[in-house]
Amino acid sequence: YINYRRTARINASTQGKNNINQYLYNIMSGLSLANAGGRYLCELYDFQYAASLFPDRPEAHYLISNYFSWRGYPQLGIFNANAAYKSINSILPQLTEFINNDIIKLNYIKSLWYTPNFELVEDLLLSMKQTCENDFIKLQVDEELNKIYNGK
Repeated sequence: YINYRRTARINASTQGKNNINQYLYNIMSGLSLANAGGRYLCELYDFQYAASLFPDRPEAHYLISNYFSWRGYPQLGIFNANAAYKSINSILPQLTEFINNDIIKLNYIKSLWYTPNFELVEDLLLSMKQTCENDFIKLQVDEELNKIYNGK
């Protein structure tokens, strides 16, 4: 965390605040805090600051969506999942190890559970099941489909 934080500060003072490295350093700083646990507001601040630097990028919005969803604020999670989904095709290559199009799409579809449009959720999940190449994500899609089928 400290290394990412220092790098972000140095980068901001030498290259200006609105550059892609500043964005990456804040995301990595937030992820470091998330892994450490116990500093949840600092984690959220780093993700929100990154999103304010580049609001049209999906990564920070995806992480903010997860933050709120995991902490019991689904409405705030939906807003950020939608923002990430709108810019799904511009993921930075440096972050593709843990954020990809399928993960953002699944996160968006899961956020639609809180809307009354279950047919759309089912259609999107079935479409994703056919196009997804990642086995772990396919299992998650199957779990979501089972929730729909068992609820009918």
